[in-house]
Amino acid sequence: MIKFHLSPNALGNGDGAFKATVKPMGSLTPEQLVERILAKSTTVSKADVLAVLSLYEEVKQAALKEGYSLVTPTGNFRLSIGGTFNSQTDRFDPSRHEIRVNISAPTPMVNFIRQASVEKVEGSIPSPSILELQDVTSNTTNQTLTPGGLVNIAGKRLKFDPANPDEGIFFIDSANTATRVDAVADNKPARLIFMAPGGLAKGDYKVEVRVAYTQNNVIRIGQLGQVLKVA
Repeated sequence: MIKFHLSPNALGNGDGAFKATVKPMGSLTPEQLVERILAKSTTVSKADVLAVLSLYEEVKQAALKEGYSLVTPTGNFRLSIGGTFNSQTDRFDPSRHEIRVNISAPTPMVNFIRQASVEKVEGSIPSPSILELQDVTSNTTNQTLTPGGLVNIAGKRLKFDPANPDEGIFFIDSANTATRVDAVADNKPARLIFMAPGGLAKGDYKVEVRVAYTQNNVIRIGQLGQVLKVA
């Protein structure tokens, strides 16, 4: 089953067109492919299959290096040279030119894959993700928050626009009151370093990173899964 989701086509002409993006099921290593081969009840051992595959790749690469094109069940390979030559007498120069391998799927494989079933799924929406919060003063992770202390947040897509009051780092108390962080020393996608607000009262707090997305400044929120305690 091939799964896909739809997203706006940035190359469109504004007519509301969408493009399909295939969602991979994952990636398989050669060893995992061999396990699938063995599941077909073959009498060949795993070591034998791995040895043949290794030898196959070695012979294939050697043939390409000799200048051959290859036509195989899993892909057609041909060589080309990239770069510009200044004249008919110009020579190959590794600093200006490179040998390239062009790969295309053979027609039988393309026709086989086109018979696969497809399923439309919901696409993932980019948003901030907090992996952990380190309170430097107490030397704790995802536990304690020290008012006025140095804090380090690690995660993904954390960078925000400090000029937008709706974006930033927020601490939310048990009454659902949000306090925005003002002093941010490092504002990067994978890391935020800042001073925790000094006026936080004792109690439990959630931490959120809010970032605006799209031209409409849609705010999306990343939240740490653990509750922090101000003692």
